[in-house]
Amino acid sequence: MASFYMEEDMQDIRLGSLQELGDSILHEERVNLLVLKREDAASDTARSFLQGHHANKKIQSIPPWMEPLMTLYGGFRIRGIMELYEIQN
Repeated sequence: MASFYMEEDMQDIRLGSLQELGDSILHEERVNLLVLKREDAASDTARSFLQGHHANKKIQSIPPWMEPLMTLYGGFRIRGIMELYEIQN
């Protein structure tokens, strides 16, 4: 994440693959947020992690009502939509 968007107390962790999802990336004393592409969020690994940590989807990169409109534009991929999840501690 560009440091321009980060608050003073924020920390970002970049994962090389979904296989790195695990308790070791979580911090009990912080709000844990996870950003995934929709196609990655639909994988068994991500779904298991999200369900196991009672993660709630907070927002996505475009509003749901706009998704059908975006399919009219060449090059736009619904599965590439970014989704933000809050992980419950």
